[in-house]
Amino acid sequence: MAIDTEISTIVNSLIDGLEKLTPGISKNKVEESSFATPEASRLVASNVEIGVSKPVDIVSGTTIDVVQSLLPPSSVVSGENIASNGAQKNLGNQYEDGILTEHARWKETTKYFECDLFLHHVNEYSNWYNNSRQFVRHQSRPHVRPQALTTVTCAFGNLMAPKIVRCLEDLNLCVRQKALLWAVELAATPTGHYQCIKAGLLEALTRRVDEKDMQMKKYVAIVLGHLAGVQDACVEMSRLGFIKWLLKMVTSAEDSLRESSLNALLNASFNETVRIELVQEEATLPFIVKTSKDIGCERCATFGLRILQRCLAGGTDNIAIARLLSADAIPILMVLLKSPSEELQEASMRLLCLLSMHSGAKCQAQNLLGIGALLGFLHKENVQLQTAATAALMSLTVDIKAKQDFIQQNGVPAIIPFIDSDSKILSFNALQLATNIAENPAGRSQLHSQIRKVQTLLDTSHSQIQKRFAKAALQQLRFKHRPFS
Repeated sequence: MAIDTEISTIVNSLIDGLEKLTPGISKNKVEESSFATPEASRLVASNVEIGVSKPVDIVSGTTIDVVQSLLPPSSVVSGENIASNGAQKNLGNQYEDGILTEHARWKETTKYFECDLFLHHVNEYSNWYNNSRQFVRHQSRPHVRPQALTTVTCAFGNLMAPKIVRCLEDLNLCVRQKALLWAVELAATPTGHYQCIKAGLLEALTRRVDEKDMQMKKYVAIVLGHLAGVQDACVEMSRLGFIKWLLKMVTSAEDSLRESSLNALLNASFNETVRIELVQEEATLPFIVKTSKDIGCERCATFGLRILQRCLAGGTDNIAIARLLSADAIPILMVLLKSPSEELQEASMRLLCLLSMHSGAKCQAQNLLGIGALLGFLHKENVQLQTAATAALMSLTVDIKAKQDFIQQNGVPAIIPFIDSDSKILSFNALQLATNIAENPAGRSQLHSQIRKVQTLLDTSHSQIQKRFAKAALQQLRFKHRPFS
């Protein structure tokens, strides 16, 4: 009896306090509300401790409708009231779908009962609204209107490459052209390489090499140039016959198609399988070197010479060197050295350097006054041209007669400034060239004054390669068994 009296006293005091707080609530209304106030929650907790039956939890046992039944009519929030007050809160028509109604009810209810501020902060309208905007912005929705058959957007992702392959089989030329244009854009990215290869784009292109449309041929060559950046793709290109097709396209009268084909061959020549195919075909290398002379396009000629450089494999492929020499490569290079294009001049000198490792090429270059032509490039301001010229001279001056020609044409003073050049490769070439020239007594006498400079370079350089070249040059410059002449 004492416990019941105490409970009823607490309940009556609770109801009186609630009536003062909300005058519109009656005592019967509160009794039906399952003690939905914070004070009632604490009472329920005490009831659980003393063993009173039917405890009520305000969090899990009370619904929003019950809580709203405790509120005065002016405090009850509905979707219609929120929509009418949208201008004040900048809500607009966001409540039409009913998503925000539940959130707004909880917000007003927690404010009325003075619940935890953290809960109110989490349910702040601005935070929820900003997050919902991000959700809607990044969710994938169906297209508003049907898309055309040839439409490809970023939403397709990995499905883009298979669709390109399917569109390449279309009977409409415009569709095939657009599909190849997509392939050009997709294959230009590293990820796109593998997507296109995995989708079977190379096999699909084998059925497009016989196209008569010039634009289609150009797109095919560009796509092959992009895919040649993958080694596995180069092997597939060789197996499917694309290398021979690209060589055939080099003879085209269209400059853009020739350039795209040569660029694709240049990228593919990084692969050993492609290089072997180019060298084994007897007429391929002579065809490229003759085409570089007669092509009329300096950029295309530069690509052709760079392909030949890679096929020579650093001057170690004797078969390739012999075929180029039989095709009069040295006279052609002497002609290309007079070209106004610096890129073509550099490519010609680099190829001449590799070919000059063969004794027959040295003799041909000397007979064609190659030493004098190369010395003229040492006075250019372009460091790349100076480096290529010293490399070619370094290769030629291994021959005794070439050393004499170099000294007679006053070439020693021209290489002295390059010994301690800021360009490491140019310095390496100049030191090796000085070592070659110092084998001749006349050249050694002219270079004798540079011993101190080479010694300083040996002591202060941080490059072990440069120190090795400097040490070899010092050894040759200090050679005294043969007197100066």
